[in-house]
Amino acid sequence: MAAASETERLLSRGPGYGTAGAAPAPVPEKEEEEEEEEELRRRLKYFFMSPCDKYRARGRRPVKLVLQLAKIVLVTVQLILFGLSNQLVVAFKEDNTVAFKHLFLKGYEDGSDDTRAIYTRGDLVEHLAFVIEKVARGHRVFFCPPRLINVTVDFQLKAINIQTLLNHEIPDCYTFSVTVSVLGGGTVPVSPQNFSGYDVCSILLGTSTLLVWVGVIRYLTFFQKYNILIVTLRVALPSVMRFCCCVAVIYLGYCFCGWIVLGPHHPKFRSLSMVSECLFSLVNGDDMFATFVALRPSGALVWLFSQVYLYSFSALFIYMVLSLFIALITGSYDTIKNQSKGLPCRTTLCW
Repeated sequence: MAAASETERLLSRGPGYGTAGAAPAPVPEKEEEEEEEEELRRRLKYFFMSPCDKYRARGRRPVKLVLQLAKIVLVTVQLILFGLSNQLVVAFKEDNTVAFKHLFLKGYEDGSDDTRAIYTRGDLVEHLAFVIEKVARGHRVFFCPPRLINVTVDFQLKAINIQTLLNHEIPDCYTFSVTVSVLGGGTVPVSPQNFSGYDVCSILLGTSTLLVWVGVIRYLTFFQKYNILIVTLRVALPSVMRFCCCVAVIYLGYCFCGWIVLGPHHPKFRSLSMVSECLFSLVNGDDMFATFVALRPSGALVWLFSQVYLYSFSALFIYMVLSLFIALITGSYDTIKNQSKGLPCRTTLCW
């Protein structure tokens, strides 16, 4: 009866805390202390209530939730508009890049690589003259092919994107920094550089949108049926972090070993970053056969080492590391599920 009376008092739609009420009747000092203690306890219980319980108890509207939803709508709309604009910019850049290749690479055809191989001195002079004629426009330029090592032609072109007029917007103006270089090996690439700060804007806007959407999860924790993901992550995170620290030591060892040994013989082990990407894809079961086939060892010793290296890594991380990782998450989920049913906790993952 006491618990029911307390719930009725807490959920009653009486005056809010801090408002003036009827003057209390004189009570003894002991009863007054008990009432103050009870009032403080009710205040604390009300403070730790969820917005839904506060609304049922005192009619308090979830203002923060409404603001969060409004913020999500505003940021998402801004992201969509920016993404549509970015699509036009990317398409405009790609179209102009193809045009630059046709203009400054002699004999360029669609679908071919933008790096052209040159084998004779005559072809070298012909390609340089073609580029300089397009850029210099009548200016006399002298160079000596027998002593030529590297030649780089840098210039800028201005362009206007008139496609924005279709959306009744002001046309955008861009400046392309184009580089045509002749390297010592006899190649002529065309590389237009970045001409806007879209990358920084996209990173900031994309990250902010991600954080705003993730922030909604805290409101789902007020419902027990939707709280399973958050509670599972909270309980399993310490064990998962300690497990990942141990795995990272082994993973880095495989990365350094594969880079130094298989780098000269395998295209996917040329750099340390490529080694990490290749091993991570192997853990997820991607491109395994192609990784084995692409190995071109110079002798039986390297081939034997590569087989031991790849098989041991696949067996260790796929059959053991991933299984233990999943077991940690599953154990946390089972613990939370048992506690929700009132069963005693028999693991160290209790919370």
